[in-house]
Amino acid sequence: MKKLFVLLSLIPLLALAEDERAIPLDMNANEYGYFVSFSIPEKELVFLIEEAERHQIPVYLNGLVHDDMQATVKAMLYLVNKYNINGVLIDPVRFSYYQISAVPALVKKCGHQFDVIYGDINLKQGLSMIEREGDCKNERK
Repeated sequence: MKKLFVLLSLIPLLALAEDERAIPLDMNANEYGYFVSFSIPEKELVFLIEEAERHQIPVYLNGLVHDDMQATVKAMLYLVNKYNINGVLIDPVRFSYYQISAVPALVKKCGHQFDVIYGDINLKQGLSMIEREGDCKNERK
């Protein structure tokens, strides 16, 4: 019973799509998202999450570590405790909707259009690229 309690108490670190930070796609005309994976090396993953947090951009995972909630919670708790970061959202629907095929990926949605920038690029540079060249360039955060 204690193990279950600990696991359930950590789930907010890995909020599922129902979390208030993740408004359902059909209700959110404009949004940003940063898509990552635990396959990214630890220090790089933490840097990406911290950068997204500074810009108040939600961070999304596609699924669970080894399809195991306990392993995912353990991995996230380790990062939270070691690096003092916030949790992430698990949202395979957004991965599918935005057709995310590689990570990291920065997304800006505006209405029914969206821009995706793939790769290990400075988040500020990515946002600037969207503002200059993207389909969503005229939409402000």
